Amino acid sequence: MPSMIHTTLMPRSTLVYEVPSSGRIAHSLFMNVLFSSSKRLAKKVREEKIKPFSVSRITTNKKRIQRHLAVVPPDDYIRVTFKLIDDELLDPVLNGLESANLMINGVQVKVTDITVSSKDFWDILGDAPITRGFTLNLLTPALGIGRDFPPPAPTVLRRAFQSWNAYSNIKLPEVIFGRLFLAEPAIPTCLQTDAVLLTFRGKKTVQIGYRGAISYSLWRFWSQEGVVVAALAKFAEYTGIGAKTSMGFGVTKTRFWKKS
Repeated sequence: MPSMIHTTLMPRSTLVYEVPSSGRIAHSLFMNVLFSSSKRLAKKVREEKIKPFSVSRITTNKKRIQRHLAVVPPDDYIRVTFKLIDDELLDPVLNGLESANLMINGVQVKVTDITVSSKDFWDILGDAPITRGFTLNLLTPALGIGRDFPPPAPTVLRRAFQSWNAYSNIKLPEVIFGRLFLAEPAIPTCLQTDAVLLTFRGKKTVQIGYRGAISYSLWRFWSQEGVVVAALAKFAEYTGIGAKTSMGFGVTKTRFWKKS
């Protein structure tokens, strides 16, 4: 059962962090929370090729942000959302949030509020509308989707499709993924590129990510087939879009078009 854990934390002393890289901080926070609750599960998650979670960037009061830097005093808050695809993670993460000694950039933080929203795969599928199309608003840079422009729907929804079949008991046939090419890029589509500096295994690399809106028309699908595509588009809010979504990249919000 996919879940979102919206967490509010308060720093014990002044916390300074870079907003663009805060998704990686959120990833580290998540793994520390899980490790404190279950070392076995943390090791399993680390080794999974298709990650069973994604994270948001760390957010705070807009007044605390100057350009790319956030300075949060101990009387203010930060927020992060952990998006779980595998329901095996829910209880261990909640237990870890209650018991772990949490640190961000050397500053101890205290959990002040946790809100959980869950929806099983049947509900995601059942709530998906019959729609003419949808728009994905990429809130953080989506990596690895820019070989073709505009990116075709199979490229954009690949992670959602793979995660659905990896963690759901409702398996979608591969023919559905192949037919995603029928989803035609449409207006509004307005993407801007971001150069993202990543450091892995001591090496720095620059990758190009896309932020903004990208839309797809579903007029070429039969109605029930279009509902499955719409469900995948909604599920992308949990999985993210593109690569490195477990580090806060590819965070998206889905909007379905109104009927004409």
